[in-house]
Amino acid sequence: LTRALQSVPPAAAARYPQLAAGIGHVVMPRLEQNGAGTAMMEIFGGDFGDAVAGMQAGGRIQRNIGVLAQCEQLTAQQEARVNALLQAVRQEAANAAATLQRIEADVLAEKRSI
Repeated sequence: LTRALQSVPPAAAARYPQLAAGIGHVVMPRLEQNGAGTAMMEIFGGDFGDAVAGMQAGGRIQRNIGVLAQCEQLTAQQEARVNALLQAVRQEAANAAATLQRIEADVLAEKRSI
């Protein structure tokens, strides 16, 4: 995600620095994983070790659900920033097209008057 969001064209970033400022500059939280200690506890700890390892894994799962919610929130914020930048570019392109059309009409009117 970070790599994709850092591919904002430099021209767009230069033209709209406020809109492009936060795009791609995100530290995504990391998921927790069971380590070797948990696996050893499950294997060699008997029923009690297995229960403790299961509780630890359950805690990690709950924390990881929270981490995924943070990732979802960060992604939504990045999407909103990208959409705002895209809208600004589209608006400017529409304005430029309208200006070009007016200039072409003026040139045509000038040619007819000559």
